[in-house]
Amino acid sequence: MALASVYPGSGRGANALRSMWDREIKLKANEEMVIAADFERADAEKVGDTMYVRILPTVTINTLANTDNAGPENLTWETGEILRVSTTPVAHYAAVGLPLNLTERLVAADQSKLRAGYRQQIRKGLDAKLDSYCAQALGPSISAVKGPFNADKTNLLDCVQTIRTNAKEHVKNGTTVHIKYHPSQIKYLNSIAEIANAEVRGDAENPNVKGFISKGFGFTFAETGNIYNNGTHYLNLVFASSAFTLGYNAEPTILAPQTSGLQVGFLGYQDFGVVEVFDEDALVWKSA
Repeated sequence: MALASVYPGSGRGANALRSMWDREIKLKANEEMVIAADFERADAEKVGDTMYVRILPTVTINTLANTDNAGPENLTWETGEILRVSTTPVAHYAAVGLPLNLTERLVAADQSKLRAGYRQQIRKGLDAKLDSYCAQALGPSISAVKGPFNADKTNLLDCVQTIRTNAKEHVKNGTTVHIKYHPSQIKYLNSIAEIANAEVRGDAENPNVKGFISKGFGFTFAETGNIYNNGTHYLNLVFASSAFTLGYNAEPTILAPQTSGLQVGFLGYQDFGVVEVFDEDALVWKSA
């Protein structure tokens, strides 16, 4: 006599099973704030409606000969204009509403994880938005442009030379210069032996082990998908921190939960301004 099996597909055993859920709620990845992290911060309480940064020009040095009359009427007085650059602020926000007929059907642990997860995503999203805004606002306005090229030793050394020549005392020996590049350049950067091999670099940080390059040739390196693409090229940024100033009216923040009707709102907000102060302290490296 054949035995009748109780298996799920027959329907006879299906009701004995239950579905299980991972206790964790995973977060989809955001881009980190990489570009603006190395900008100078404005020494101002707020950006206000417009933030101005004042710049004193260099002063002309004249020669005084032994036979020259040094009276004030015979001196060449400085006529250089005090400069200023300005920025107007931009505000970003994120808003997530969680209705009670969702959250109250969750066990307490899942309620907490859902709310905490959204708060994290809002904050990370604000950082990524600020970073990509800076890349798009600043990249196309920089005067010095290199490329297009894929990363190689010769071209990166040319960037070093250009920055140090143009920036003068703003980039001295020991001054950190930052390269922010699109991930499409990772394979090219990691193929440059002089910055990928620790024995050549003279330190213990080995990208052949870690899988990424953090510094070399007097630069720090950081890849980010926030690099602006003008439709033809990625505008990778090479700069000293003095090139740009970032100021806030409201730093990225998560507001207290707000109840409206039968919904709890989670909101994030930021209000900031960013401006190129010293064009000579930055350059754009175009890549395909």
